[in-house]
Amino acid sequence: MKKNSYLNLNVLSLGQVTITVKTDSKLTKNGLKKTHYKTIASLTKKHRDSAYEQACFAKAEAGITKPFKEAVIRIKSYWCGVRMDYDGLACSVAPAIDGMVDAGIIEDDNPSIVKAYLMEYEKVKTRKEVRVDVSIEGVQ
Repeated sequence: MKKNSYLNLNVLSLGQVTITVKTDSKLTKNGLKKTHYKTIASLTKKHRDSAYEQACFAKAEAGITKPFKEAVIRIKSYWCGVRMDYDGLACSVAPAIDGMVDAGIIEDDNPSIVKAYLMEYEKVKTRKEVRVDVSIEGVQ
């Protein structure tokens, strides 16, 4: 267990699970307005299922056996070209967070469990490096 400070919260880390996803612009706030609902449903299911598989593996690797009762979600976007705005990034990773909930990392992603929701960006040189890391860290 290590001590961290998120938004001036003095918290004790109980473990962390991180997955890597490729976001889809159709799942952003603006993309949702322009995309057919069947396409959105299909993409959401695909991203949620992929996140579930990655999270189950990462959870087992980290030795986590029970869902975190309190957590911090950190989203790190590695971008090239034009970066996604914060609300678009939040929308596009929602299926990944739901997949992590399905995997039992946390019971739900509501504010009584998620104590902080942090987003950050890092510029990369090539489009091949573009990705988003979604981490859920159990805190106490």
